[in-house]
Amino acid sequence: MPFPFSLSGTLEIHSPEETGLPAIAAAVADAIRNAEARSLTVTPEMIAFHAGMFRSVNNLNPLISITNGQIRFSQRGDLVLIHYRITFLQTLAFDALFTGFMFGFVAGASYYIIALGWLVLAIVNLAQANRRFPRLLRTAAEKGRDDAVAAIAASTNAE
Repeated sequence: MPFPFSLSGTLEIHSPEETGLPAIAAAVADAIRNAEARSLTVTPEMIAFHAGMFRSVNNLNPLISITNGQIRFSQRGDLVLIHYRITFLQTLAFDALFTGFMFGFVAGASYYIIALGWLVLAIVNLAQANRRFPRLLRTAAEKGRDDAVAAIAASTNAE
């Protein structure tokens, strides 16, 4: 699905080849799990999750606006590439219902005002998700990489 129903992107994480992909993928899966995704499927090359806004999490949760997502990993030399695609169907539907009720039913506004209200609310929610989700991925991936590098250094020093 195209924007505004979904967003996709790619992050690049520099990582030594011996620590790269498995440690980063595991750390990202843990981050998604800790963000309380409703369902999570993890394979060596992909993570798929369903989150949705109708969960008992607060509004600061990085998955609050995301209906579902898919994350794929690949490695090119010392770069781990994290490709993600997230969708917003529940959020956009909820925004439409909310603005329709508040502006249309309660305030009796015209269709133009209702549409403008929906557009503003949708843009704010999508902008938040577009800022929060890549940050969640990058933070988790860098932590996974750093933990793996530290474990290798500790095992090398112990020998």
